[in-house]
Amino acid sequence: MAIELPRALIARNDFNAVNTEGWYTVDLGGFKLDFYFRPSNFKRAWIFSPGWLNRKQFPVPYFQRMKWFSSLEGVGISLSDPSLMLEDDIQVGWFLGNDKIDYLYETAMYIGDLMEHMGINRKETLFFGSSAGGFSSLGFATYLRGSRALVVNPQTDLFRFHNIPELGKIIRTGFSSQNTTQLNLQYPWRFSMFSLFKKEKYTPICLIIINTADDWHVSEHVAPLLACLSGYELSNELNVKFFYDKELGHNPPGPEVMLPIMSSFAEDLISLSN
Repeated sequence: MAIELPRALIARNDFNAVNTEGWYTVDLGGFKLDFYFRPSNFKRAWIFSPGWLNRKQFPVPYFQRMKWFSSLEGVGISLSDPSLMLEDDIQVGWFLGNDKIDYLYETAMYIGDLMEHMGINRKETLFFGSSAGGFSSLGFATYLRGSRALVVNPQTDLFRFHNIPELGKIIRTGFSSQNTTQLNLQYPWRFSMFSLFKKEKYTPICLIIINTADDWHVSEHVAPLLACLSGYELSNELNVKFFYDKELGHNPPGPEVMLPIMSSFAEDLISLSN
């Protein structure tokens, strides 16, 4: 949602400045990261990643699901994807950045340092997102070992993204219109979760919730990821929970469904047998 709180411009290592509720813009060198911050004395953090944003309807930066934090224990951070700032027609960016800077990696490093400064343990650093936000949340949790990710209907391989023109926008803008073969050779881990898991030799502690009514994301994202992980020892921490809701399709369940799941996930109460 849009925010009407004051905006604070801060430096990369000025962690003390992040202390009150509001909109923060931090210079990460080569790009700026915007995020909404909600403080808490409880030593846990929820970090939300955004999905698709209709640029004709919403401004940038735009902080999704801010209101959810009032129902969750701990610090709340809602990230705006800096990739959307590359061009005014980009509506989904996956924190890709460009051929010079990996926004996902740099954002993960910043969040890790900020959490350390706040005294929040990695196991209490929880990432959440759906769709494109699911992709970036899995990536953040991979780079910040020990943190956890809860994702809904995520993309896991951007070359399988269903909207080729939208994917083309960020490739054209950030990667000098390189083709997918070139990108796959140079840095496959930036476009594929499995490639990132292989590169880091690690799979994050995560729960993927997938609607079987969302045919494309089952068959083109979750199923291929599971197939690639077959036989890999690094897949021990990844769990998948299926549900079926024809009306929702690719859309995630609302807060009345997700908030209890998120609270249970934070307390390690999620069971695949439920």
